[in-house]
Amino acid sequence: MNPPLNTRSAVPLAMALSLAIAPCTASPSPSPDSPLSVLAAFEAAWAEGKSDLVEGTLASEKIALSLSDAGPQDEAYTKTQAAYLIKDALAYRITESFGFVEFHWSENGAKLPYGVARWTYRQRESGPPRELMLRVSLREEGRGWAVAEIRLHPGD
Repeated sequence: MNPPLNTRSAVPLAMALSLAIAPCTASPSPSPDSPLSVLAAFEAAWAEGKSDLVEGTLASEKIALSLSDAGPQDEAYTKTQAAYLIKDALAYRITESFGFVEFHWSENGAKLPYGVARWTYRQRESGPPRELMLRVSLREEGRGWAVAEIRLHPGD
């Protein structure tokens, strides 16, 4: 099993990925559909509040989504339904920061890849900042990877 990628600093996954591969000119850059690339695209889109770009990373069907401990925990949504809920979540919150702090993946396929992200936001401009930890899991779809689950990380 690969050790978790820990990006607890303010460096977004997309930047860490580009820095990690930049000096390695002999090795090819990761596929645009690699797990890290998909999570980096998701991270950048969420951090900027661009729900349409988040939608582009979602699996085509059955997406598990739970952004609040008050709502259903084991619901699976279509891509359209999940995109609508994410659009609302981003529209009604002011994102201060969003970034992955952990990444887990086993190359032998024993575990599906997932990342744990810290989302700091405000309900309104003058409100206090709030923080959620989200688990974003991927699954293989076609020849690449797609987001299949966005849930509160256990313990939050």
